Amino acid sequence: GCLLPNSTYPYAAEDGLFNLQSFFLDALKTVLRKYGTPADEYVDTYSKHRAEGEDVSSFEVVEPAPDAYEILQRDRDLLFLDLMFEGDLHDGLAYVVFLFEEETKALLDYVHLEMRLLFGLYIAFLLLVFYASLFVKTMQAARKEVAKAREFAHTIPLHTLEQDEADTVRAFYMRDSGLEVEQPEIQDESGDET
Repeated sequence: GCLLPNSTYPYAAEDGLFNLQSFFLDALKTVLRKYGTPADEYVDTYSKHRAEGEDVSSFEVVEPAPDAYEILQRDRDLLFLDLMFEGDLHDGLAYVVFLFEEETKALLDYVHLEMRLLFGLYIAFLLLVFYASLFVKTMQAARKEVAKAREFAHTIPLHTLEQDEADTVRAFYMRDSGLEVEQPEIQDESGDET
């Protein structure tokens, strides 16, 4: 924390950055009230439009006041403000900005990962649907071809074939139809049944 023995707020940083910033703003208002330009003398020149090349400095000559250093050492509010620009307040606010940027980056990385995952799942689902429909259509086409082959088998003039040849043709085309077809007994040349 920032413990300034000469400060108006010696333990300002004990309760965190928000408290320190509140003390800083209070000290700034006090200093502006004490040493700032009186309200009736203040002229709003910084917001007016200036021609190109026009001198925008507020002062022509800047000379340090001889008693300014003594005032700075004597006035606790000024000393507090001076020390805060290189102390806890400056570092604390810089750290808050750093944490905000880190959290923003982490959140955006997480959202990017989620979007990639969602896109991957979407593509996988599309492929699954595509191949499933392709499989279903292929099976339907195969069944149609089986039906055509059976119709063709029924048109074959089996009465012109010998009985065992006719049974072989029927067994081949009727195998998956659920009908019981007797398998022909094949005899080898020696006359033994197999």
